[in-house]
Amino acid sequence: MFYSFILFCGLLLALWNIFQGLRRGGTAALILNPGIWFSVFYIIIHLAVASLKYSTSGWRYDYNYSEQNLINAALIGLLGYQFAIIVLNVFTRKVISTGLRKAEYRESSVGTEHIVWLIYSIGIVTMAIGAFYFLRNYGQLDENFLSDRISAGLGQGLSRSLPNFLISSTLIFAYIYLSNKGELRRSRAVAAVLGGLSFVMVVYYYNSINSRNSIFLTVILLGSLYMFMRPAVHILSANFIRKASVAFILAVACWSAFTVMTRERYTFTESSYTLDRLDELETSMIYGAFGNDENIVWMANNTYKKHEGVSYFAALSNFVPRSMWPEKPLGGGPRMKNEIFPGSYVVGAAGNSSFTTGLFAEAWLNFGPWGPLFILPLWALIGLLFASNVARNVYSIKALPWMVTTVLWSTSLVYSEFAGFFARYVFIVTPLFAVGFFGTQRSMRYMEYSGGYSAAQNTAKAG
Repeated sequence: MFYSFILFCGLLLALWNIFQGLRRGGTAALILNPGIWFSVFYIIIHLAVASLKYSTSGWRYDYNYSEQNLINAALIGLLGYQFAIIVLNVFTRKVISTGLRKAEYRESSVGTEHIVWLIYSIGIVTMAIGAFYFLRNYGQLDENFLSDRISAGLGQGLSRSLPNFLISSTLIFAYIYLSNKGELRRSRAVAAVLGGLSFVMVVYYYNSINSRNSIFLTVILLGSLYMFMRPAVHILSANFIRKASVAFILAVACWSAFTVMTRERYTFTESSYTLDRLDELETSMIYGAFGNDENIVWMANNTYKKHEGVSYFAALSNFVPRSMWPEKPLGGGPRMKNEIFPGSYVVGAAGNSSFTTGLFAEAWLNFGPWGPLFILPLWALIGLLFASNVARNVYSIKALPWMVTTVLWSTSLVYSEFAGFFARYVFIVTPLFAVGFFGTQRSMRYMEYSGGYSAAQNTAKAG
């Protein structure tokens, strides 16, 4: 009973943090305040899904968790979460306002002109590379791939990662469409067509490989970009309420679409596994995508080896092929799997499967119960660095990679294994940093105020 009470208190606290962030910064705070999306995913993973599993006994690893250890896990998660929010609240105003002042000074003396043809060139090349590997990989899809994606992907890390460029090109063209800059606004129709084509390929490809989280993530990135560049400043304004209503409708539509996609996939083949999944389709989808709070619960109830940060180092070694470094370290997912089911993940073996750790669980896996209490505040400081770079570059497409970085580190990282997340993050943002670096030039002109800047300024003033 006390476990449920802690989860309920955590829900009230997280909702309050979201409300305060939006009240101070409007919808632009979805990018300028990493704590908002972080709080949303904390609610989903560590409160809502955790509560659902507890109330229905929907545990995957064990069915005899101690009530006291459940309480301990919830308390440590709540403390780590709130420590991170405190760090964000203390420094957000100063970091963002400083970045905006620097941006205002630069823009008042030396403006930024976008090199439109170069931005489109990078966007089109990025889309072409992503589309090529989408078609290449799609031609190799079969039942073996869908049943054992780890084995099917061995030695194909690059080709399996490059379709992420489709997400990148979608975001590049979305930025052009939403920009208030005159040189970009003149080609909005072209950007809308190319961005729509990229997004359609994202949906088709990632649904085909049973990775609907990728579609979900793309929708979040597009929505955050729109909310920043078409901001509603006041939380009680008609504009804000209208945007919130549309966002809710889109969320419901996405959930319905993902349910239909999943049901269709499981009806293609008949087995005891697919029949079980169809019987509990909605809960299976939720647990599969956001059920990793149980990793924390399991560790609170069992003795295991602390991995002392090795899984984070694995993210850096991820870009070295295992054929060149056979002993390179495993990420948090395989390590978590071998802790719960010893010897179940063997490098190179067929039938391997992994558990998704998430930011909270991977911190605990590496450093024990103290892990979340210092890793999460460290995450908050990194998130502030990203948000400050958005503020400093708010006038140009240079802000795009930092916008995407801020959202990815506040959403996908919360429910992903760090090694897998980092590799994917690099592939998504590499074209964005290229377009930001090469896609602008300096020109002498007066300062222009965009909607994104005004909302960012409001966020900094309100703190």
